[in-house]
Amino acid sequence: RIVYGTSLAMYMAVADRLTERAPEIRVLALGDSLAMTEFQPDVFASDHGLPAQAVFNASYLAQNFRSSENLVRQVGVERMPELQRVLIFVNPRRLTPAGNVDGTVLSVAIPEQSGILRQMRDEKNVSPLLDRSRLYGLSRYLVSASWRQVGRPPSWDQVEYLMPQGGVVFDATRPAAEQPGYLYEPLGMVSEELVGDLKRVVNLFRSRNVSVVLTTNALYPGVREFANAEAAAYFATRMERLAGETGSEWLPAGGGQPADSDFLDYGHLNRAGGTAFTHRLRDRLASLPPLR
Repeated sequence: RIVYGTSLAMYMAVADRLTERAPEIRVLALGDSLAMTEFQPDVFASDHGLPAQAVFNASYLAQNFRSSENLVRQVGVERMPELQRVLIFVNPRRLTPAGNVDGTVLSVAIPEQSGILRQMRDEKNVSPLLDRSRLYGLSRYLVSASWRQVGRPPSWDQVEYLMPQGGVVFDATRPAAEQPGYLYEPLGMVSEELVGDLKRVVNLFRSRNVSVVLTTNALYPGVREFANAEAAAYFATRMERLAGETGSEWLPAGGGQPADSDFLDYGHLNRAGGTAFTHRLRDRLASLPPLR
């Protein structure tokens, strides 16, 4: 599966780079592929007068909140002594069962960080003991094989587009004739179990007095994620309540959108769009205490 190979390769690359840069990171972003293309860490660093290496985007394809927790536990919050703020981009699809269908696939190769032997017994698989380098080689093989099946150029691999500070940069443009639409079934109510996964991630940072901001992604004008207004309102209310429960901030993205031409589809952006989105985020965060 394309998502298996690409997500596994990205997880491993992001984990390695995050571990290497952990001591210098002051701002960390977490999210899925929308945040991966939308949040530009170098632009954010420049906007806030921070060194480039002080901002890291640890988002990647198909990342859900269990994999976010796993990544953070693997790297260790204690390895980030300068961390001041975490930005969590909450794609509401990741709070619904349909948006987590790849979680079981990825858990085969990305085991939980605690209780390896117990996990092997409970899940009846030996993935926690597999060699990391072989997993990475397997993932890259799966990526290249999948791209060949769908006719992509053999060198095309999102992992190659990762920036040193995480996130990806695409200079592509969408054909003007194509009007993006939402690719999935409209979302219903979010799952409390999956909100619990997000809450654990927030608490990992709040327990160390790191500020956490919950925010949303850019969407192409006119795209509607939710099946109805009630589901959309409940999501916003639940995120506001979660922020209150955890001592974090709920600041949904608002205001000026990136230009239509900067959207590669309903929510992924090229470099120009990601830059515009990141500038907008600076303005949204202006009400918070300044970063040191």
